[in-house]
Amino acid sequence: MKKLLMMVLVVLGATSAFAADSDALKAIMKAASYAEAKTMIEQSLSQLANDQEKAKAYNKLVDLALDEYNAENKIVIENETNKQLGKEGNKPVDEAKMYTALMNAFEAALECDKYDQLPDAKGKVKPKFADANDARLYNIRPNLINGGIYYQGVNDQNNAYKFLAKYVDTVDGGIFAKHNRAEDGNLTNIAYFATIFAFQAEDFANAERYADIAANDPEKSKEVANMKLAIKQAQLKTHADSIRYIDELKAKLAQAPNDEVVFGTLCDLYSGQNDDAAVNALVEQALASNPNNTMALAVRGRNFMYGGKYAEAIADFKKVLAATPDNSQVNTFIGFSLVNQGVETENKALFEEAVSYLEKARQIDPERQLANWAAPLRQAYYNLYGAEDSRYKDVDDIFNGRK
Repeated sequence: MKKLLMMVLVVLGATSAFAADSDALKAIMKAASYAEAKTMIEQSLSQLANDQEKAKAYNKLVDLALDEYNAENKIVIENETNKQLGKEGNKPVDEAKMYTALMNAFEAALECDKYDQLPDAKGKVKPKFADANDARLYNIRPNLINGGIYYQGVNDQNNAYKFLAKYVDTVDGGIFAKHNRAEDGNLTNIAYFATIFAFQAEDFANAERYADIAANDPEKSKEVANMKLAIKQAQLKTHADSIRYIDELKAKLAQAPNDEVVFGTLCDLYSGQNDDAAVNALVEQALASNPNNTMALAVRGRNFMYGGKYAEAIADFKKVLAATPDNSQVNTFIGFSLVNQGVETENKALFEEAVSYLEKARQIDPERQLANWAAPLRQAYYNLYGAEDSRYKDVDDIFNGRK
């Protein structure tokens, strides 16, 4: 009887150890394309016998996605090789298909790993696919950056963000756990752009997370600090939120009086509440501490300019310009103030001086990304040369969107 019992246990053990794949998994493993396999997984995931089968199914999805990616990428490599050898003829590449397949491979691998890391029937975690997926995906991970560049080039900002975010998110952990983010020379730069895209998408939680990574780049630390404050500011919903944030920034400014980013953000918050007195008090306090505080001078100059005190505005802006000569906004503000002085006094010399600053602003920022120099330069040219002059017509076309 004991011998018979032992035989039964052996048979049961063998059956458990070599259990056949479920019919649902067998069908998935026979799929010929990514699309077919993905549809089958979505329709039959609950029919798979266990988490191990789900991991195997998603790993099949990685296989098929990489087949599609490699087919297009092979053409890219052949074209590059021919170009280097001076050979003519490029084969067409479906870049959208290639990058879609690349993203599909990463997402399928991450889903595979989710199930692969779960305990089996005996309560043991024995991942089967992590090492292989790390080996075949991590080396092509930089192409996620190329995917982001591609989609930005076709004005698909959502996908551009998705690809750059995926690059940052896969730096380590999960199937890429053995990698050290300190060795990734692209990480902080890509995190910087991912922060911008996340902010534009109002994905503030991820924007803050990517900004923390980007802040490790010493060349971008000041700009990232500014972005982090902007992200927080964008999330203020009520007056009480603003007051709490103002108190937080005031405490920071007390600890670091020369922090221009915090100072500028405080001024913006006060301005948003139409609290000119608070702005002016903040500016005067900053200038009393440091008469050459360029941020405070710029804010005071802007207030003078908007108040029609052009001479005072120009005096402040010129001090700022001495420290930052290639600042397109300050050059534009000086030109704008000089043009308005010229209109008030009918002094031709003021228009001529204005042109020198506005043309400098145009040279620095030809696309007017930071400063709208076209309007005051158009006015200056009109007063100096008249409406038939080619210089006036050129800027008039820019001002009216004709070029």
